[in-house]
Amino acid sequence: MYAVYSRNIKKLNLTRSIEASTLGEFSKKAKIIAPGIIALDLGVRAYDVNEVYEQGGDWERAAFVESAGFVGSAVTGIAAINAGVAIFIAMTPVGWVALIVTAATLSLLANNESKKFGDKLYDKVEKFMEPK
Repeated sequence: MYAVYSRNIKKLNLTRSIEASTLGEFSKKAKIIAPGIIALDLGVRAYDVNEVYEQGGDWERAAFVESAGFVGSAVTGIAAINAGVAIFIAMTPVGWVALIVTAATLSLLANNESKKFGDKLYDKVEKFMEPK
C-alpha cells in the first residue's frame, strides 16, 4: 500500500535570473537565521521565568504566560509569512524586508495579546483546581 501526498505548489514567475538568485539566497539565509531567532526567544523567556523564580515570585504563572506568548507569536508569525509570500513574492528584496517587518510586528502584537490571555486563563485554571 502506498501513501500519496499532494502539495500545493504555487508557480513563481521570475522574469530575471537575478530574481531567482535573490530568492535562493534569501531562502538559504532564512533557514539558518530562523532557528537561531527561535532559540534566542526561548532562551529569553526561560531567563525571565528563572528571574521570577529566583525572586520568589509565581514562576509557574510566568512559565504559563510566556508559553502562551510564544505559541501566539509563533503561530501569527508563520501565518503572516505564509500569507505574505503570495503578496510580496514578485517584489524586489524590499518586498521581502516588508514581509519580515510585517510578520515581526504582528508576532509582537500577538505575543502581548497571548500573554494577557494566558494570564487570564491561568487564573481560571487555578480557580478551577482549588479544592472545594
